[in-house]
Amino acid sequence: MSTLQLKIPALGESITEATIGKWKRAEGDAVKGDEPLVEVESDKATLEVPSPGTGVLRKILHQSGATVRVGDVIAEIEAGAVAAPSAPAPSAPAAPPAAPAAPVAAKPTAPAASPAPTPAAPAASPTSAPGAPASNGHSAAPVAAVNASPALRRIMAEQDLAAGDVAGSGPAGRIERTDVERAISARSTPSAPAPAPAPKPTVAGPNERVVPMTPLRRTVARRLLEAQNTAAILTTFNEINMAEVMALRERY
Repeated sequence: MSTLQLKIPALGESITEATIGKWKRAEGDAVKGDEPLVEVESDKATLEVPSPGTGVLRKILHQSGATVRVGDVIAEIEAGAVAAPSAPAPSAPAAPPAAPAAPVAAKPTAPAASPAPTPAAPAASPTSAPGAPASNGHSAAPVAAVNASPALRRIMAEQDLAAGDVAGSGPAGRIERTDVERAISARSTPSAPAPAPAPKPTVAGPNERVVPMTPLRRTVARRLLEAQNTAAILTTFNEINMAEVMALRERY
């Protein structure tokens, strides 16, 4: 029996090499004449290479992803051969019949226990005693009990300052005007913003995978990069005074 060679055909002008794509047949498979056997990817297109004759695909010389040149032999076919029949898979022995299940005596069911009475929930205690002043977030004494002059107490009430917010520097802890001004300026000064957290590195998910680019996509990317680096990318604006044209349109 003769051996037929599967070669890379001419792929077009200026194309000298290509990449082996997906093989449609495996070694040992029977093939027919003109049956597509493999996909070949070039810089311009993807085409299928047919079988040169009928026989058995004996050997694949270049696997998927390999780069070959025009005219290279990528597989060998034994003409007129018949593929060996595949051996049938041995059948599993039949499982023995299952033994009959023993009868299970029915158990007497116990009477359902009556649910125990739930104790009544205690009445909710009042959240605050009647007549107690509302808390505004300060644990200090009210402004009326502050050791300061009436004018300063009025300013503290207008600025919502409690006794604990102002540290007195006068005799016996008396609050002076400078102490109130210092507390007001400290409250109006904004705190420094918290530093922004550092960006976390991007981690590829379990469903992501890296796929190599096809020759056609590589060529497109290379040409686009060359055009961006060599061609002048600009925008042109042309200004025309259309006042006389618009006047003519309004007249006629």
